[in-house]
Amino acid sequence: MAETLQAQIEKLHLSINTLKAQRSVLGDAIVDPVLAASRKQLAEVLEALGEEQAAREALESGHQALMEKADSIGRPEWRQSFLENVPENRALMEIWERRKQ
Repeated sequence: MAETLQAQIEKLHLSINTLKAQRSVLGDAIVDPVLAASRKQLAEVLEALGEEQAAREALESGHQALMEKADSIGRPEWRQSFLENVPENRALMEIWERRKQ
């Protein structure tokens, strides 16, 4: 049986909160890409439901968290690599850029 969009939203919220709570155990290298992908997916599901404001808030939250992490990277070339070469981060940035237009 197909999962409803509302059930997907609930699972994504649970996943995001669980990942954030387990950051000290799992580490940033595991948590950050999965969070980026989960936040992007959450925004897409909310958008599919027509919940534009909630989708925008999810995307903004994901973008803000990603940029805070990127800003903590001291070397510009590493920061750029973090944003452009990690597929989950790049996907979140791409949807962010599309939404800004």
